[in-house]
Amino acid sequence: MSGQHNGWSNYETWLAALWIDNEGYAGGSDEISDSARDALQANEGDVDAAADEIADAIRNEIDEMWISQPAGLATDLLRSAVEAVNWHEIARKYVEEAREESKAEA
Repeated sequence: MSGQHNGWSNYETWLAALWIDNEGYAGGSDEISDSARDALQANEGDVDAAADEIADAIRNEIDEMWISQPAGLATDLLRSAVEAVNWHEIARKYVEEAREESKAEA
């Protein structure tokens, strides 16, 4: 699937963000929010650098869930869907929220 979906760049990104937020995948939204605050501070407020760091971490967590699955049609389809997710977009949401929270606290 492609094209925007519920404000996200595509269906796969929306779906991944939904599962992360609602079901705790990749450590869940609380853990990712904590990591986003840390990454933003470590990257001296650089939102894109922090989002890249968080995107890599989320992707690695998701990869661990299915990397050991045997090769086959279902695994190939899953990999295709995972590749379509815009992990940076999901991570940027958390980093921007962390930036806004830090501004509010200052």
